[in-house]
Amino acid sequence: MMKTPHSCSICADAAEHAVIRSLRERDAEVELVCTGQWAIVAIDLIVDPRPGDRVLVHQGVALAKVAESVTSFEARDEIR
Repeated sequence: MMKTPHSCSICADAAEHAVIRSLRERDAEVELVCTGQWAIVAIDLIVDPRPGDRVLVHQGVALAKVAESVTSFEARDEIR
């Protein structure tokens, strides 16, 4: 695995932007912005999650809310 400045320091994967489409008890159904695929992710780290919120997702966990105008690189720097 080759790590880049824009990847996870543990596994070298990049986080992805997603939009919360529906909430469940402890997780949410999200749509990944880049691929349009849907996934179930944990939302324990998100304060007051709501459908329509944009979040940064990595390894099945929503890490932080991000503004719609924020790029992937800016979002990464925002949660450090």
